[in-house]
Amino acid sequence: MADILATTSFSVDQVARWATTRSFIGIFSVLCLMGLDQSAIRFRQYSKRILVMALVQIPILSSIFSIGYDSFAEHSDARWMAFVGVSASLTMMATQYFRSNLFRVLAQLSDQVWKLCAFLIFASVCTFNLPIDAISTTMIAMFSVSALSVAVALSFPIQQVQSEEDFSVRKVYRVGLRFYASSLLLAFSQYLEIVLVNTFSDVHAVATYFSHLTFFVLPISAVGGFLGFLAGPWVRDNRLKFLFQLSEYWLHAVGVSLVCVFLAFNFGYFAWQFFDMGATDLSLVLAFTFGSLARLLYTLPSAFVGNFGSIRQHDAFILGQLLCLGLAAALYLFLTFGFGMEAQYGAAWGAALNLTLRTAFGYLMIHWISRFRGSDAQ
Repeated sequence: MADILATTSFSVDQVARWATTRSFIGIFSVLCLMGLDQSAIRFRQYSKRILVMALVQIPILSSIFSIGYDSFAEHSDARWMAFVGVSASLTMMATQYFRSNLFRVLAQLSDQVWKLCAFLIFASVCTFNLPIDAISTTMIAMFSVSALSVAVALSFPIQQVQSEEDFSVRKVYRVGLRFYASSLLLAFSQYLEIVLVNTFSDVHAVATYFSHLTFFVLPISAVGGFLGFLAGPWVRDNRLKFLFQLSEYWLHAVGVSLVCVFLAFNFGYFAWQFFDMGATDLSLVLAFTFGSLARLLYTLPSAFVGNFGSIRQHDAFILGQLLCLGLAAALYLFLTFGFGMEAQYGAAWGAALNLTLRTAFGYLMIHWISRFRGSDAQ
Protein backbone atom coordinates (compact mmCIF):
# COMPACT_ATOMS: atom_id res chain seq x y z
CA MET A 1 0.00 0.00 0.00
CA ALA A 2 2.89 2.36 0.70
CA ASP A 3 4.21 1.75 -2.83
CA ILE A 4 0.80 2.56 -4.32
CA LEU A 5 0.55 5.71 -2.23
CA ALA A 6 4.06 6.75 -3.30
CA THR A 7 3.36 6.24 -7.00
CA THR A 8 0.05 8.11 -6.86
CA SER A 9 0.98 11.00 -4.52
CA PHE A 10 4.73 11.65 -4.68
CA SER A 11 6.59 13.75 -7.22
CA VAL A 12 8.54 12.00 -9.97
CA ASP A 13 11.82 12.60 -8.12
CA GLN A 14 10.40 11.17 -4.88
CA VAL A 15 8.99 8.11 -6.66
CA ALA A 16 12.40 7.45 -8.23
CA ARG A 17 14.13 7.88 -4.86
CA TRP A 18 11.69 5.52 -3.11
CA ALA A 19 12.01 2.96 -5.91
CA THR A 20 15.80 3.01 -5.57
CA THR A 21 15.58 2.76 -1.77
CA ARG A 22 13.23 -0.23 -2.04
CA SER A 23 15.65 -1.90 -4.42
CA PHE A 24 18.56 -1.45 -2.03
CA ILE A 25 16.44 -2.79 0.83
CA GLY A 26 15.94 -5.97 -1.16
CA ILE A 27 19.59 -6.27 -2.18
CA PHE A 28 21.16 -5.36 1.17
CA SER A 29 18.85 -7.68 3.12
CA VAL A 30 20.59 -10.53 1.30
CA LEU A 31 24.04 -9.04 0.80
CA CYS A 32 24.81 -8.50 4.49
CA LEU A 33 23.58 -11.89 5.77
CA MET A 34 25.72 -14.29 3.70
CA GLY A 35 22.98 -16.92 3.83
CA LEU A 36 22.59 -16.98 7.62
CA ASP A 37 18.86 -16.25 7.32
CA GLN A 38 18.38 -19.37 5.20
CA SER A 39 20.67 -21.39 7.44
CA ALA A 40 18.39 -20.52 10.36
CA ILE A 41 15.52 -22.13 8.43
CA ARG A 42 17.47 -25.28 7.59
CA PHE A 43 19.20 -25.66 10.99
CA ARG A 44 16.36 -24.89 13.35
CA GLN A 45 18.25 -26.35 16.30
CA TYR A 46 20.99 -23.75 15.85
CA SER A 47 18.76 -20.81 14.96
CA LYS A 48 19.45 -18.70 18.05
CA ARG A 49 23.21 -19.04 17.69
CA ILE A 50 22.92 -18.17 14.01
CA LEU A 51 20.92 -15.08 14.97
CA VAL A 52 23.73 -13.94 17.28
CA MET A 53 26.29 -14.55 14.53
CA ALA A 54 24.22 -12.35 12.21
CA LEU A 55 24.09 -9.52 14.74
CA VAL A 56 27.88 -9.37 14.74
CA GLN A 57 28.19 -9.68 10.99
CA ILE A 58 25.49 -7.29 9.76
CA PRO A 59 26.95 -3.90 10.79
CA ILE A 60 30.42 -4.87 9.56
CA LEU A 61 29.33 -6.01 6.10
CA SER A 62 26.80 -3.20 5.75
CA SER A 63 29.54 -0.64 6.34
CA ILE A 64 31.95 -2.34 3.92
CA PHE A 65 29.41 -2.65 1.10
CA SER A 66 28.11 0.90 1.62
CA ILE A 67 31.58 2.41 1.46
CA GLY A 68 32.33 0.32 -1.62
CA TYR A 69 29.17 1.49 -3.39
CA ASP A 70 29.77 5.10 -2.37
CA SER A 71 33.25 5.01 -3.87
CA PHE A 72 31.97 4.77 -7.45
CA ALA A 73 28.32 5.90 -7.32
CA GLU A 74 27.36 9.52 -7.72
CA HIS A 75 25.03 11.31 -5.29
CA SER A 76 25.21 8.52 -2.70
CA ASP A 77 25.73 8.65 1.05
CA ALA A 78 27.65 5.77 2.64
CA ARG A 79 26.19 6.40 6.09
CA TRP A 80 22.66 6.39 4.73
CA MET A 81 23.28 3.22 2.73
CA ALA A 82 24.78 1.49 5.78
CA PHE A 83 21.71 2.44 7.80
CA VAL A 84 19.44 1.02 5.10
CA GLY A 85 21.54 -2.15 5.00
CA VAL A 86 21.44 -2.71 8.76
CA SER A 87 17.68 -2.07 8.94
CA ALA A 88 16.88 -4.38 6.03
CA SER A 89 19.19 -7.17 7.22
CA LEU A 90 17.89 -7.14 10.79
CA THR A 91 14.32 -7.30 9.48
CA MET A 92 15.10 -10.28 7.26
CA MET A 93 17.04 -12.14 9.96
CA ALA A 94 14.36 -11.70 12.63
CA THR A 95 11.64 -12.78 10.21
CA GLN A 96 13.48 -15.93 9.18
CA TYR A 97 14.30 -16.79 12.79
CA PHE A 98 10.62 -16.63 13.72
CA ARG A 99 9.69 -18.65 10.61
CA SER A 100 12.18 -21.36 11.46
CA ASN A 101 10.71 -21.77 14.94
CA LEU A 102 7.11 -21.66 13.63
CA PHE A 103 6.25 -18.33 15.31
CA ARG A 104 4.24 -17.34 12.25
CA VAL A 105 2.49 -14.34 13.78
CA LEU A 106 5.76 -12.86 15.04
CA ALA A 107 7.36 -13.49 11.64
CA GLN A 108 4.56 -11.60 9.90
CA LEU A 109 4.75 -8.75 12.40
CA SER A 110 8.51 -8.48 11.95
CA ASP A 111 8.16 -8.35 8.18
CA GLN A 112 4.99 -6.29 7.79
CA VAL A 113 4.82 -3.72 10.61
CA TRP A 114 7.46 -1.46 9.08
CA LYS A 115 5.51 -1.49 5.81
CA LEU A 116 2.39 -0.41 7.69
CA CYS A 117 4.46 2.36 9.29
CA ALA A 118 5.63 3.41 5.81
CA PHE A 119 2.03 3.66 4.63
CA LEU A 120 0.99 5.71 7.66
CA ILE A 121 3.98 8.03 7.28
CA PHE A 122 3.37 8.52 3.56
CA ALA A 123 -0.35 9.10 4.14
CA SER A 124 0.33 11.62 6.92
CA VAL A 125 2.84 13.56 4.86
CA CYS A 126 0.55 13.65 1.82
CA THR A 127 -2.61 14.48 3.80
CA PHE A 128 -1.31 16.98 6.32
CA ASN A 129 1.68 18.27 4.35
CA LEU A 130 4.03 17.54 7.25
CA PRO A 131 7.50 19.12 6.95
CA ILE A 132 9.39 15.82 7.24
CA ASP A 133 11.27 13.58 4.85
CA ALA A 134 8.85 10.68 4.43
CA ILE A 135 11.45 8.22 3.12
CA SER A 136 14.03 8.94 5.84
CA THR A 137 11.34 8.72 8.53
CA THR A 138 10.22 5.38 7.09
CA MET A 139 13.73 3.98 7.33
CA ILE A 140 13.96 5.09 10.98
CA ALA A 141 10.68 3.27 11.61
CA MET A 142 12.03 0.18 9.86
CA PHE A 143 15.15 0.16 12.01
CA SER A 144 13.08 0.59 15.19
CA VAL A 145 10.78 -2.32 14.28
CA SER A 146 13.71 -4.55 13.33
CA ALA A 147 15.57 -3.79 16.57
CA LEU A 148 12.46 -4.60 18.61
CA SER A 149 11.97 -7.84 16.64
CA VAL A 150 15.54 -8.95 17.32
CA ALA A 151 15.16 -8.11 21.03
CA VAL A 152 12.03 -10.26 21.18
CA ALA A 153 13.76 -13.07 19.28
CA LEU A 154 16.70 -13.12 21.69
CA SER A 155 14.47 -13.16 24.74
CA PHE A 156 11.84 -15.57 23.44
CA PRO A 157 12.31 -19.20 24.58
CA ILE A 158 12.34 -21.80 21.82
CA GLN A 159 11.83 -25.55 21.91
CA GLN A 160 15.16 -27.32 21.67
CA VAL A 161 15.03 -29.75 18.78
CA GLN A 162 18.27 -31.56 19.57
CA SER A 163 21.60 -31.08 21.27
CA GLU A 164 23.83 -28.27 20.01
CA GLU A 165 27.00 -30.23 20.74
CA ASP A 166 27.66 -30.72 17.03
CA PHE A 167 27.20 -27.03 16.23
CA SER A 168 29.84 -25.81 13.80
CA VAL A 169 30.29 -22.26 12.52
CA ARG A 170 32.14 -23.68 9.52
CA LYS A 171 29.22 -25.98 8.72
CA VAL A 172 26.70 -23.15 8.99
CA TYR A 173 28.69 -20.89 6.69
CA ARG A 174 29.55 -23.72 4.30
CA VAL A 175 25.88 -24.34 3.64
CA GLY A 176 24.87 -20.72 4.16
CA LEU A 177 27.19 -19.44 1.44
CA ARG A 178 25.30 -21.59 -1.08
CA PHE A 179 22.05 -20.04 0.09
CA TYR A 180 23.79 -16.68 -0.08
CA ALA A 181 24.80 -17.04 -3.71
CA SER A 182 21.36 -18.29 -4.72
CA SER A 183 19.49 -15.60 -2.75
CA LEU A 184 21.81 -12.88 -4.03
CA LEU A 185 21.18 -13.90 -7.62
CA LEU A 186 17.44 -13.81 -6.93
CA ALA A 187 17.73 -10.40 -5.28
CA PHE A 188 19.65 -9.07 -8.27
CA SER A 189 16.99 -10.55 -10.55
CA GLN A 190 14.21 -8.79 -8.65
CA TYR A 191 15.78 -5.47 -7.70
CA LEU A 192 18.75 -4.75 -9.94
CA GLU A 193 16.41 -3.85 -12.79
CA ILE A 194 15.40 -0.64 -10.98
CA VAL A 195 19.07 0.25 -10.49
CA LEU A 196 19.74 -0.37 -14.20
CA VAL A 197 16.82 1.80 -15.26
CA ASN A 198 17.95 4.50 -12.83
CA THR A 199 21.50 4.32 -14.24
CA PHE A 200 20.71 4.34 -17.96
CA SER A 201 17.48 6.38 -17.99
CA ASP A 202 16.03 9.41 -16.24
CA VAL A 203 13.77 9.73 -13.19
CA HIS A 204 10.67 9.71 -15.40
CA ALA A 205 11.57 6.24 -16.72
CA VAL A 206 12.23 5.02 -13.17
CA ALA A 207 8.88 6.40 -11.99
CA THR A 208 7.04 4.78 -14.93
CA TYR A 209 8.78 1.44 -14.37
CA PHE A 210 8.16 1.44 -10.63
CA SER A 211 4.51 2.47 -11.07
CA HIS A 212 3.83 -0.48 -13.38
CA LEU A 213 5.82 -2.77 -11.10
CA THR A 214 3.70 -1.67 -8.13
CA PHE A 215 0.32 -2.18 -9.76
CA PHE A 216 0.99 -5.27 -11.88
CA VAL A 217 3.56 -7.21 -9.84
CA LEU A 218 2.82 -6.26 -6.22
CA PRO A 219 -0.47 -8.24 -5.98
CA ILE A 220 1.03 -11.53 -7.17
CA SER A 221 4.20 -10.89 -5.14
CA ALA A 222 2.04 -10.66 -2.03
CA VAL A 223 0.48 -14.05 -2.85
CA GLY A 224 3.85 -15.62 -3.62
CA GLY A 225 5.43 -14.12 -0.53
CA PHE A 226 2.75 -15.58 1.73
CA LEU A 227 2.99 -18.95 -0.02
CA GLY A 228 6.76 -18.94 0.43
CA PHE A 229 6.34 -17.94 4.07
CA LEU A 230 4.28 -21.10 4.67
CA ALA A 231 6.05 -23.43 2.24
CA GLY A 232 9.63 -23.36 3.56
CA PRO A 233 9.08 -24.89 7.02
CA TRP A 234 6.25 -27.16 5.78
CA VAL A 235 8.35 -28.64 2.96
CA ARG A 236 11.22 -29.12 5.42
CA ASP A 237 8.99 -31.21 7.69
CA ASN A 238 6.99 -33.05 4.97
CA ARG A 239 9.42 -33.97 2.21
CA LEU A 240 7.74 -37.18 0.97
CA LYS A 241 4.26 -35.71 1.20
CA PHE A 242 5.39 -32.68 -0.81
CA LEU A 243 6.93 -34.83 -3.56
CA PHE A 244 3.81 -37.01 -3.79
CA GLN A 245 1.45 -34.06 -3.99
CA LEU A 246 3.64 -32.29 -6.54
CA SER A 247 3.73 -35.37 -8.80
CA GLU A 248 -0.03 -35.89 -8.51
CA TYR A 249 -1.24 -32.30 -8.66
CA TRP A 250 1.39 -30.37 -10.65
CA LEU A 251 -1.15 -29.53 -13.36
CA HIS A 252 -3.50 -28.18 -10.69
CA ALA A 253 -0.67 -26.02 -9.34
CA VAL A 254 -0.05 -24.53 -12.79
CA GLY A 255 -3.78 -23.91 -13.29
CA VAL A 256 -4.17 -22.22 -9.91
CA SER A 257 -1.10 -20.08 -10.63
CA LEU A 258 -2.56 -18.97 -13.96
CA VAL A 259 -5.83 -18.04 -12.28
CA CYS A 260 -3.97 -16.10 -9.57
CA VAL A 261 -1.94 -14.18 -12.15
CA PHE A 262 -5.09 -13.41 -14.16
CA LEU A 263 -6.89 -12.12 -11.05
CA ALA A 264 -3.84 -10.13 -9.98
CA PHE A 265 -3.58 -8.56 -13.44
CA ASN A 266 -7.21 -7.50 -13.36
CA PHE A 267 -6.84 -6.15 -9.83
CA GLY A 268 -3.80 -4.14 -10.91
CA TYR A 269 -5.55 -2.78 -13.98
CA PHE A 270 -8.61 -1.80 -11.94
CA ALA A 271 -6.41 -0.06 -9.37
CA TRP A 272 -4.50 1.71 -12.17
CA GLN A 273 -7.74 3.07 -13.59
CA PHE A 274 -9.12 3.91 -10.14
CA PHE A 275 -6.11 6.08 -9.32
CA ASP A 276 -6.17 7.59 -12.81
CA MET A 277 -2.55 6.75 -13.57
CA GLY A 278 -2.93 7.46 -17.28
CA ALA A 279 -2.22 5.07 -20.15
CA THR A 280 -0.61 1.74 -19.35
CA ASP A 281 2.56 0.64 -21.11
CA LEU A 282 1.61 -2.64 -22.85
CA SER A 283 5.20 -3.88 -23.16
CA LEU A 284 5.88 -3.44 -19.45
CA VAL A 285 2.53 -5.01 -18.49
CA LEU A 286 3.14 -8.10 -20.63
CA ALA A 287 6.70 -8.55 -19.34
CA PHE A 288 5.56 -8.21 -15.74
CA THR A 289 2.68 -10.66 -16.28
CA PHE A 290 4.98 -13.39 -17.64
CA GLY A 291 7.46 -12.69 -14.87
CA SER A 292 4.73 -12.85 -12.23
CA LEU A 293 3.67 -16.34 -13.32
CA ALA A 294 7.26 -17.58 -13.16
CA ARG A 295 7.77 -15.84 -9.81
CA LEU A 296 4.75 -17.61 -8.31
CA LEU A 297 5.71 -21.05 -9.65
CA TYR A 298 9.28 -20.60 -8.35
CA THR A 299 8.08 -20.70 -4.74
CA LEU A 300 7.99 -24.51 -4.55
CA PRO A 301 11.43 -25.37 -6.00
CA SER A 302 12.97 -22.60 -3.92
CA ALA A 303 11.61 -24.18 -0.72
CA PHE A 304 12.60 -27.74 -1.69
CA VAL A 305 16.12 -27.04 -2.92
CA GLY A 306 16.78 -24.78 0.06
CA ASN A 307 15.84 -27.50 2.52
CA PHE A 308 17.15 -30.67 0.87
CA GLY A 309 19.84 -29.81 -1.65
CA SER A 310 23.34 -31.12 -0.95
CA ILE A 311 26.43 -28.96 -1.27
CA ARG A 312 27.06 -30.31 -4.77
CA GLN A 313 23.45 -29.78 -5.78
CA HIS A 314 23.45 -26.22 -4.43
CA ASP A 315 26.57 -25.53 -6.48
CA ALA A 316 24.80 -26.83 -9.59
CA PHE A 317 21.76 -24.72 -8.72
CA ILE A 318 23.92 -21.62 -8.42
CA LEU A 319 25.65 -22.28 -11.74
CA GLY A 320 22.27 -22.74 -13.39
CA GLN A 321 21.04 -19.45 -11.93
CA LEU A 322 24.17 -17.70 -13.16
CA LEU A 323 23.50 -19.04 -16.64
CA CYS A 324 19.89 -17.82 -16.46
CA LEU A 325 21.03 -14.39 -15.31
CA GLY A 326 23.67 -14.30 -18.04
CA LEU A 327 21.09 -15.03 -20.74
CA ALA A 328 18.81 -12.37 -19.28
CA ALA A 329 21.68 -9.87 -19.29
CA ALA A 330 22.40 -10.75 -22.93
CA LEU A 331 18.75 -10.09 -23.81
CA TYR A 332 18.89 -6.78 -21.93
CA LEU A 333 22.01 -5.69 -23.80
CA PHE A 334 20.58 -6.75 -27.15
CA LEU A 335 17.25 -4.99 -26.65
CA THR A 336 18.77 -1.84 -25.14
CA PHE A 337 21.98 -1.32 -27.09
CA GLY A 338 21.49 -3.51 -30.15
CA PHE A 339 17.80 -3.06 -30.87
CA GLY A 340 17.61 0.49 -29.53
CA MET A 341 14.87 -0.04 -26.93
CA GLU A 342 14.72 2.17 -23.86
CA ALA A 343 16.40 0.70 -20.77
CA GLN A 344 13.15 -0.02 -18.90
CA TYR A 345 11.93 -2.38 -21.64
CA GLY A 346 15.20 -4.26 -21.82
CA ALA A 347 15.24 -4.60 -18.04
CA ALA A 348 11.61 -5.80 -17.89
CA TRP A 349 11.94 -8.48 -20.58
CA GLY A 350 15.35 -9.54 -19.31
CA ALA A 351 13.89 -10.01 -15.83
CA ALA A 352 10.95 -12.00 -17.25
CA LEU A 353 13.32 -14.32 -19.14
CA ASN A 354 15.51 -14.79 -16.07
CA LEU A 355 12.55 -15.67 -13.82
CA THR A 356 11.16 -18.12 -16.38
CA LEU A 357 14.48 -19.93 -16.85
CA ARG A 358 15.12 -20.02 -13.08
CA THR A 359 11.74 -21.59 -12.46
CA ALA A 360 12.20 -24.27 -15.13
CA PHE A 361 15.64 -25.09 -13.79
CA GLY A 362 14.26 -25.18 -10.22
CA TYR A 363 11.82 -27.96 -11.10
CA LEU A 364 14.62 -29.89 -12.78
CA MET A 365 16.51 -29.60 -9.50
CA ILE A 366 13.56 -31.05 -7.58
CA HIS A 367 13.64 -34.08 -9.91
CA TRP A 368 17.40 -34.48 -9.47
CA ILE A 369 17.39 -34.16 -5.69
CA SER A 370 14.45 -36.51 -5.19
CA ARG A 371 15.87 -39.08 -7.62
CA PHE A 372 19.34 -39.30 -6.10
CA ARG A 373 18.19 -38.77 -2.50
CA GLY A 374 20.36 -35.66 -2.14
CA SER A 375 18.11 -34.49 0.68
CA ASP A 376 19.99 -36.77 3.04
CA ALA A 377 23.19 -34.80 2.53
CA GLN A 378 24.11 -31.79 4.57
